[in-house]
Amino acid sequence: MEDKAKRYVITGGPCCGKTTTIGLLKKIGFPVLNETAREVLNENKRRKNPRNFLEMEIEIFERQLEKEKSAKDSKIFMDRSALDALAYSKLMLEKIPEQFLNHDFSGKYDLIFLLEMLPFEKDSVRVEKDGKEAQKIHEEICSAYLNRGYKPIIVPLLDKKERVDFILNQIKKYENGNRNRS
Repeated sequence: MEDKAKRYVITGGPCCGKTTTIGLLKKIGFPVLNETAREVLNENKRRKNPRNFLEMEIEIFERQLEKEKSAKDSKIFMDRSALDALAYSKLMLEKIPEQFLNHDFSGKYDLIFLLEMLPFEKDSVRVEKDGKEAQKIHEEICSAYLNRGYKPIIVPLLDKKERVDFILNQIKKYENGNRNRS
């Protein structure tokens, strides 16, 4: 019997070190899915007529789902998942689009790693105005996973290599536990 592909999500609010962590995992040799939201926001910034936030959120959600579906690696690390779009929509639009709510997220992800927040820094694509808003998003992201039956593993504030080691150790325990149940 063939094992299903393992999907490990690296998530958290803005400025928690997701992209750095994903970059280190990629450098070690793990397959990764880069953050779709950042790609869409950068593309929108270059447009002559930028789209509104709802249009972008829908595109982010749909492109993320497509990326997740097309990933063929047996183990992959994801810089956010489609579930993160629910949190951003709830806070930025004050509602979650219907197609997001109707999507079945059960069993899609093996482990969720929620990185503790670092001090907030504004950059060219961040939509958050300050650290308070970033913290609200962080909390909403955690709630989005909890509300769909996931139990995020909190990744403490460690140096970047120690964070990767922490994540890999958690995965090793998870994978060994699953093998022992077979």
